Amino acid sequence: MSDAEQKLRDAEQKQNSDRAANQATINNSIQASNKTAFDLQRARDAVSKLALRAPVDGMVSLVQTWRGSTQATLKLGDRAWPGAPIAEIPDISSLRVEARVDETERGRLRMGQMVNVQLDAIPDKQFTGHIDQISSIASADFTGGWPFPRNFSLKVLLDQSDPRIRPGMSAQINIVVEKVAKAITIPAQSSFQKSGRTVVYVLHGSNFEEKEIEIGKRSGDQILVSKGLRAGDRIALKDPSSKE
Repeated sequence: MSDAEQKLRDAEQKQNSDRAANQATINNSIQASNKTAFDLQRARDAVSKLALRAPVDGMVSLVQTWRGSTQATLKLGDRAWPGAPIAEIPDISSLRVEARVDETERGRLRMGQMVNVQLDAIPDKQFTGHIDQISSIASADFTGGWPFPRNFSLKVLLDQSDPRIRPGMSAQINIVVEKVAKAITIPAQSSFQKSGRTVVYVLHGSNFEEKEIEIGKRSGDQILVSKGLRAGDRIALKDPSSKE
């Protein structure tokens, strides 16, 4: 073999070797590009999962969770654990008020009983509702302070709605256990015991006159007067004869 033929063969081998090296470099670049595109798409998917879309229109309410011995909502920087409730969208098409009932009153309640509801944040409107659920077994009321009392949980379904209602609002409820026509009720604090009699002090002119009454029924801080008062009588909330 001549020198010229040997040089030609060497040149062909080098060319083939360079072509293979170049193709390997191209393949590596393609693989790197594909990996970068895969990582970018995975990052986009992860970011898209951080945004939650509400399944329905409504108002978002942050959920309080136990953190140590207190309840609080999660805030920026807090670490949430898998499955931890963070927020919810209440269904305001049906509104319920939750309450606790002492065991002494449980026997007077029944399903469907009428309830008057006064929301503290909406003082200009009174709502009506009815008892929707009553627990059959007493449970510890952890909001009552130590030692925790045992009472019954109660749920009242409101008959009306209002755009001003927000989850977590406090309310005062009065359950109608009996209706008495043309009844006169007074605050319990306006009646006084004098020599074994129950009396009130009725305003006449500028003076108060002591008057004996008969109590028909009691309900919490209200008294139903069966005898001794007339509609429109103005009575004292404190004993005017007391020297204190």
